[in-house]
Amino acid sequence: MPKNFEEEKFPLTSEEKEVLNGLSQIEREMYLAKRQDKLQADLDAEKLEKLNLENKGILPEKIDEIETNIANDKTSFNMTPFVLTREILMRGVFRPNFHFIKNCFVRVKINQEYRICKIISIKKVQPYKLASMKRTNKRLNCNLALDLNIDGANKKMIGWPINNISSKPPSVEEFQVFKGMFEITEEYFEIILEKYKCVVREFKRPLTNDEITEVIKRKLETNPKKESITETKMKIIKARDAAIYRKDKFEAERLQRELEKIEDEEYVERMKDIYDKNKMEEMLNLRKEASNKMDDNSNFNDKNNN
Repeated sequence: MPKNFEEEKFPLTSEEKEVLNGLSQIEREMYLAKRQDKLQADLDAEKLEKLNLENKGILPEKIDEIETNIANDKTSFNMTPFVLTREILMRGVFRPNFHFIKNCFVRVKINQEYRICKIISIKKVQPYKLASMKRTNKRLNCNLALDLNIDGANKKMIGWPINNISSKPPSVEEFQVFKGMFEITEEYFEIILEKYKCVVREFKRPLTNDEITEVIKRKLETNPKKESITETKMKIIKARDAAIYRKDKFEAERLQRELEKIEDEEYVERMKDIYDKNKMEEMLNLRKEASNKMDDNSNFNDKNNN
């Protein structure tokens, strides 16, 4: 029989073996179950810490200055960047402070014409794949979209995907239309600029450990990680030990068989380049026979005890 995860990865110390020798079978199983829970908790903590450290290096620390081609516009306004681009939104979409973009402005294409629109809310939609980031060339699924006001009055677009936000600054003509539709005064424009700067500053700010954990959680919500074989085995072992602890023999045996099936499949993968097919089948049959004999002996002992 193959060794279980605990025996293979975390061998018992001499002190633990000494403790186990002085325990009854039930007490022994309870001790091992508690030990497994502690090992699992330590592994989870170590894994989370590792993910946090890895993602600190992945999450962007700087948003490049955005050039605009409206600097020559003959107006009284200070022509600095004020429109959030697709890249800025994509870099912030999984951050817990993404809601800061509300009341900011974006550039979108409507009926073959670009307009500057106001973000009025963020809503959840069916997941869609974001455009690839230039730095990572990685495409992630996202379930957030924008509700936009497009004319400064009551006309809205609901659930506008981030992919459909322009990555370029507005033209002089688009800016003039924007000023008229949203009745932009110099004071109002100063507020828009401050809001834009606030969002960029927040998206540039290094994340805390709690925020990094939240970013990972949000990414996994729409980009679930495929569970590894080791993680699957650990879950089964934990469930099996819990069944042993509550004296649910039927469930414990079922989980043990499930674990052995996975280990048999792993064994085949490791050995397929060494043994031919017939030899592997013969070895697997021997392993199954040994397992069945153990089950028969267990049933025989149960009958005698009854």
